[in-house]
Amino acid sequence: MSPIITIASIIIIIVGVVELIRKPDMEHKTLTIIILALLAIFTALNALGI
Repeated sequence: MSPIITIASIIIIIVGVVELIRKPDMEHKTLTIIILALLAIFTALNALGI
């Protein structure tokens, strides 16, 4: 996995978490958390080379 994609994924995760903290009453909160968790797992596995 290219480092650019890994960095982009990390930035997306950070922005998503910040948005969840800033707007705790946002719509589709559960879906957002699930997507961020899956993206985090995917990024971690690819960064480890699995």
